Parts: sequence; structure tokens; C-alpha cells
Amino acid sequence: MIKPEDLQQFHKDTTETNNRMFENYYFKVAHCTGTITNNEPTRHSDLGWYSISNLPNDTMPLVLDLLSKL
Repeated sequence: MIKPEDLQQFHKDTTETNNRMFENYYFKVAHCTGTITNNEPTRHSDLGWYSISNLPNDTMPLVLDLLSKL
């Protein structure tokens, strides 16, 4: 569970693929509890809460770049 006051948006981008627009929002989370669920397992290998200093090896380069700016 995440409380709204524990979220801080730090980036938003818009991309277009196959004539469809997508907005991506990135948040910094100060505190969370509970378990998250991957509701799109065919699109995402895994979900989890990670420390910036201990990210999965397959983290997308775009995400690594954004996190380096925090």
C-alpha cells in the first residue's frame, strides 16, 4: 500500500507507437507496504520495490537514466 503523500512524481514523457499515444509517469516512493501484483505478465518480467542502489540487471536504460537524475 502506498499513501498519496508518499508519492512524488519526478518525470513524465509521451511517446507515440503505431499511431497511439502513451503517457508514462515516474514516481519516487517514500514508503510502501504490502505486495504488488504483476497484472501484465506477458509485458513485464517482474515487479518489485527496489533500492536505487540495487536495481535488477534488466532495468531499461531509459529508467536507469531517469533514476540517475534523482
